[in-house]
Amino acid sequence: MRPVFIAPLLFLFLSCEKNKNAIAVPDKSAFPERWELVEMRGSQINAEPLRGEGMAWQSRYIFHKDGSFQKFRMINGDTISAQGTFKWTVIEDRHYMELSYTSGKELIESCSRDTDTLLYGEGGTLITSWEICDGPFLVYKPVSE
Repeated sequence: MRPVFIAPLLFLFLSCEKNKNAIAVPDKSAFPERWELVEMRGSQINAEPLRGEGMAWQSRYIFHKDGSFQKFRMINGDTISAQGTFKWTVIEDRHYMELSYTSGKELIESCSRDTDTLLYGEGGTLITSWEICDGPFLVYKPVSE
């Protein structure tokens, strides 16, 4: 084989190699998806993480195939709910879920008054952006029924 043919094949092979540091894309076909709050940390440096019943509240998202979501927060025996729509976006190879609330805006866990932005992180977690504006650092994980 001539070197002229080898160079394009080598380029094609190397350009198709997967980025070993990339986070796997979330499975957007598995609906409804249920995610529960599994870790909460204060905004102070080196704050100890709280888990389970030690957290200030419990929270759950349910994402539906039609792009809608429901959110529930359980605190002191009461349940508060919210709903809205979501969409996935990619910024610099990182996957984010943007949530737009139609009700229950008091449950927004970000600096915005209308939307939440959740980062799809390592280990298949969703991480809120609330800590940027001195809110707690919150981590959600998927759960099966």
